[in-house]
Amino acid sequence: MSSEWFDESRRKRLELRAMLAGNDLVIMPGGFSPVYARMAQDIGFRCFFLAGSQLSGFLLGVPDAGILGLRDVVDHARHVAAHTSIPLLLDADTGFGNAVNVHYSVQEIVRCGVAALNIEDQEAPKKSPTGGGRRCTPLAEAAGKIAAAVAARDAVDPSFAICARCDSIGVEPDFDDTLARCAAYQTAGADLIWLNAVEKREQLARVCAAFDVPVLCNWFSKVEPPPSFAELSKLGVRVALYPVLAAQAGLQSAWELMNDFKARGPAALAEWHRHAAEKPVRPRRLQVAHRAPDRARDRRALPARQRSAQLPDTLNTGRVTPHHARRKYCSKPVSFGSKALPATAPEVMPPCAATGLQPPRAWRMPLVHARRSGNILVIPDTQCRFLTVSFPPSAIRP
Repeated sequence: MSSEWFDESRRKRLELRAMLAGNDLVIMPGGFSPVYARMAQDIGFRCFFLAGSQLSGFLLGVPDAGILGLRDVVDHARHVAAHTSIPLLLDADTGFGNAVNVHYSVQEIVRCGVAALNIEDQEAPKKSPTGGGRRCTPLAEAAGKIAAAVAARDAVDPSFAICARCDSIGVEPDFDDTLARCAAYQTAGADLIWLNAVEKREQLARVCAAFDVPVLCNWFSKVEPPPSFAELSKLGVRVALYPVLAAQAGLQSAWELMNDFKARGPAALAEWHRHAAEKPVRPRRLQVAHRAPDRARDRRALPARQRSAQLPDTLNTGRVTPHHARRKYCSKPVSFGSKALPATAPEVMPPCAATGLQPPRAWRMPLVHARRSGNILVIPDTQCRFLTVSFPPSAIRP
């Protein structure tokens, strides 16, 4: 295990710990993919939830009934953690078995780079956390699994957080039974208690007032309207979870577009493109986050003749508006005339240092074979191709 990886994972875990120890309400959206998690990060959310129901549906195409296995969860979570810098809470369902299984499952999950996991107290095979037919395991067994999770965590990284999810609302008729479960999970060492499928504000208020451990809540009620962020904070909730927000929004959008496309054809797609252009996703951060080190490795490892083929498709100049570099291929060499540009030919300046993304070194040298028109450069390379590059005027100095 490299120290760089371990330090990055520890940093995320300590960030989550600080959120749980603070006084501010933490808003946690959820989904299933690295892109959704990275999108949440770029929008400004401080953490993200990997929902088991969404992993089951989108990765395997199966219902949320405990079919997803430990290996599926760990491998996918590792991919998400590798491409995000915010803490991730991973849905570990029932812990993939009894207390013995929980021990090994937790240690595997701790090593995959996420900041926390949750274990629920449903019987196996589990049911949808918001549907009917759920049954909870006996209290002693459920608390024992949380204790096993805490012990397994402590053996690898004590900064990792264990969340105990209580599914007894709607299962056990007396809310005092829910309070007893939460008390047992706190005693077993849980760092966070998840009150699942909350139906009433009074339920939240009682749990938050009764325990010192932070409370996570996802609201699922047909009795009362959902509380605002201010209400949740006043009730004492520390983490407001919206577990399927990103994935369900994407699913609904795809369903509507495909139905419209089936009915109206290309006109529907053109209309969608116009709508998307009004509020475009900023893909550059998702697509080029790791290209700067990749280019550096290319320059060190590839022969000189091959390096020009590794120029990026998208450049980040440090400004809000992305500027694109489009590759165009020619069947024969391109000639720009016999006159070379003078010694004071345009030079492409490096982008803002804050982005951490740099263009290839050759682009920061005088471009004596480049043709300039306003803020457009046409740059030939050594493989009978040329690049048309658009930069803001301030990024090109004469």
